[in-house]
Amino acid sequence: RPQLKQAAYRFLDALAPEDRVAVIQFNAKVKSLTGFSTDRKKTAYAIEIAEGAGNTHLYEALKYALKELDKEGPNRRKAIVVMTDGLDTQLRNSDRAALQKVQTDEEAIAAIDAKANATLNAVLTAADRQGVSIYPLALPSGDPKRLPLPDPVITGIYSAARTRLQSLADRSGG
Repeated sequence: RPQLKQAAYRFLDALAPEDRVAVIQFNAKVKSLTGFSTDRKKTAYAIEIAEGAGNTHLYEALKYALKELDKEGPNRRKAIVVMTDGLDTQLRNSDRAALQKVQTDEEAIAAIDAKANATLNAVLTAADRQGVSIYPLALPSGDPKRLPLPDPVITGIYSAARTRLQSLADRSGG
């Protein structure tokens, strides 16, 4: 976790003084920790207090961020940077249902068409319409190859989550 926050601070250092940043937390519920601001101390504090445990509402947070970015006006470069393992509680539960009969990792990965997900595609459509680039910073804890106790269902869920993150980046230019 300290390494992630250090990466976030390096990101802040790389911004131009006029770049505006908001911090949105999406565990338990979607919550804005700070609205758009050029105040780097305020933003750094919001990053410091952000929590990441519990149920996650990744796609709800992305929809919220897109709505907030839409208010920023058309003449700004718009991007979303999200630090996540890729799991979204609602999608994880639907993926788990699709994996009830799988026996192998290969069957699990093939059983979910991650890119055909309506929730993912709604976010991608909104990002396309607004010209927003999404940069998912995939946490190592979500890497299907690094799971401590892999089984086919868990491997399938995490593989689908990673595929969705890659789709967000590829299609939005992130």
